[in-house]
Amino acid sequence: MNNLNYKKFYKRNLPHYQLKDSYYFITFTLAFSYSQKFINKLKKEKEAYEEISSKLDDDEKSEFKLIFHKKSYDYFEEYLHKANQCINYLEDNKISEIVAESLHFFDKVRYDLSAYCIMPNHVHLIIKPYEENNDKPYALQKIMHSIKSYTANQCNEILNKTGQFWNYENYDHLIRDEKDFYRCLQYVIDNPVKARLVNEWNEWKYTYVSKDFLEYE
Repeated sequence: MNNLNYKKFYKRNLPHYQLKDSYYFITFTLAFSYSQKFINKLKKEKEAYEEISSKLDDDEKSEFKLIFHKKSYDYFEEYLHKANQCINYLEDNKISEIVAESLHFFDKVRYDLSAYCIMPNHVHLIIKPYEENNDKPYALQKIMHSIKSYTANQCNEILNKTGQFWNYENYDHLIRDEKDFYRCLQYVIDNPVKARLVNEWNEWKYTYVSKDFLEYE
């Protein structure tokens, strides 16, 4: 059985959950090692979260989960920006162009591409997978495998290097509603501003927002 086919739930190091007719906020990063300090901090925060969460009712637990994930992701993002000081292949316009072209390649074919931002060492992406002939959505793992496999080969050739180019794991977030969608969109376009690479979001060359959502700004 092809392990890239659609599954409602799948797990590598992180759990991933995919529903039909839904938008997803996805982050994927260049291959580099996470420090033990970073990993230990995440583990301690996860243990503290699980202890507190076990004492909450369902409504409190749902709200606390959102707060926890936002805090954890902000810490993750801060780590990525610091890692940019040494791992920054995507600063090369030739490399970023390959990634951008790959993201657009299956737009309106396998997914609806709402927005992306290509940072020096990671990429943020919002997509809505289309349905295949079997009435199931294109699997996120299949979509990301195609993007990462193609770009890794092309980018390694330009950089005259071999081996792993992207981290195997992706971060994906199921967008729950319109409010959540625009929160994620704001996050994507603000990323270069928060990293102090530009003053305004539209000054960053590799930020894209579909015309369907440009009026948002």
